[in-house]
Amino acid sequence: MIREIWVKRLKDGSKAIVLFNKQDTDATLTLNFKDIGAVEKVKIRDLWAHQDKGLFSRSYSAKVASHGVTMIKLKEVK
Repeated sequence: MIREIWVKRLKDGSKAIVLFNKQDTDATLTLNFKDIGAVEKVKIRDLWAHQDKGLFSRSYSAKVASHGVTMIKLKEVK
């Protein structure tokens, strides 16, 4: 599997997440919040589309084009 997920904590406490698809075909990549130490419920914003995606529980999935990238901002909701 040629997929990578990078996480960077930002100064405001949120996290910037990059989902890389290095495969030759489109793929749905899933980020499990527990894997990055996040709470169960988060707000997601697509940073490149400048679009709020809404509230998500436990995980977030995005279709990523072949050799493509998706970048999101994850903010925990308490």
